[in-house]
Amino acid sequence: MTKILLRVAWGVLAAFLGYMIIAGGTTLTFTVWLKGSFGSSASPSVIALGTLGAALSGLCGGYIAALLGRQRPLPHAAGVLFFLAIDTTYVLAALPRRNPLWFDLFGSLVLVATALFGGFLRQRQIRGRPLVPAAL
Repeated sequence: MTKILLRVAWGVLAAFLGYMIIAGGTTLTFTVWLKGSFGSSASPSVIALGTLGAALSGLCGGYIAALLGRQRPLPHAAGVLFFLAIDTTYVLAALPRRNPLWFDLFGSLVLVATALFGGFLRQRQIRGRPLVPAAL
């Protein structure tokens, strides 16, 4: 019984740490790197840089959650989505709107997709497959 509880606690911790990496990375991207100038009215280059920063944060967070999850990398990366859902709900419901709804939802979708992709990359690595196909 104790072993099961420890495994569950480790899985939740892995997902939470993955989420914290995403939260930290996006915060650094938007407040430090882009100095708060990110939004739907920003220039296309600023939007592209913000999206790149968010995508890298999501990829790293999903990969780290999968790495800590050991044998089941993809489910642990998917566990990050629970915390992202809480974060997105808070941002959309509690904070004052500065951007259109579609803009914030797209930003969340980028984080979801890249976190799952980070778990997928870790799964390929565990199975001994190259992270990038040889044809590339």
